[in-house]
Amino acid sequence: MTAGPRLILHVGTQKTGSSSLQKAMRDAASVLRGQGVLYPSLERSQHAFKHASVSRAAKSARPEVQQAEVDALVQEFEASGCHTLVLSEEALWRAEVGAGPFVQRFRPRFSIEVVACLRRPDLYLESLYGQAMRTGAEDERRDIATFCADPKIRGRLQYASRLADWAQVADRVVALNFGALVRGAGLVHGFFEAMGLPAASTPAEVRAKPSPDMNLVLALRSLREQDWPHSQFGLQAAAQEVQGLERLAPTKHVLGRGLRRQLLAELGPDLDALQSRWGLRFDASMPDEAEEPRTQPDPAYLLALLGVASSLSGIEQRQG
Repeated sequence: MTAGPRLILHVGTQKTGSSSLQKAMRDAASVLRGQGVLYPSLERSQHAFKHASVSRAAKSARPEVQQAEVDALVQEFEASGCHTLVLSEEALWRAEVGAGPFVQRFRPRFSIEVVACLRRPDLYLESLYGQAMRTGAEDERRDIATFCADPKIRGRLQYASRLADWAQVADRVVALNFGALVRGAGLVHGFFEAMGLPAASTPAEVRAKPSPDMNLVLALRSLREQDWPHSQFGLQAAAQEVQGLERLAPTKHVLGRGLRRQLLAELGPDLDALQSRWGLRFDASMPDEAEEPRTQPDPAYLLALLGVASSLSGIEQRQG
């Protein structure tokens, strides 16, 4: 890696604590700057904690849009007196964003380092499915097997291939094991340690929100599949209340043993390359679940969700 100013580009992935890491760096921006590390302004991003303006520029087909974003970041960096620029945007992991040409615009001013936080692909897939159903397009109603077969989704699971793409434009690529970091010293500490950032500037850990019960995801899918009218936000609020009651064990997995084994077998060569080239190997333990993918929520959960939702609706009506 060449000497000189560093650009550290955190490219995700989604569902690996990216928001927690971004919030931690945003909250500690002044401390980081005092240690020579710039987490730039979020004003252009119009986002609370991540650099969404970077992915927007990277996706643009207009060179002047890409260059304007780079120029703004370089100008802020030079005014800061820092030696390291850290950008974080998990959307850059997606191949369709096509960030390579954009990132190259930072040369020769910076040496470029790319860091990706990864979790076992079957678990990552389930998290993506939950997010797509809760916060994605309102017409998302695919079962998880169909979702799993989507080429764009499969592309996000090809870790070694994606890292190899990044190696074409970066001086250094680092792959971090999300699960190992969380079980160890913590995501933020592990990130700063792996990237050789000053220990004195390491922000405090920010606790991520717990993943929702997959029963909620299946309930939303069923409602959409049958075209039943519903309030997605109301159901999500009710689901948080149900989760807080701790009377029902949450469902975390819906992929099914058969599809899980098939997926991991198909990704086997890529996972082998991930270990041999990038030194990352995942825990091989398998969750306790049925053989077939789950497509319907648990009836007991539905009753609890219905009860809490009706209770919350009654409170809103009385307050109104």
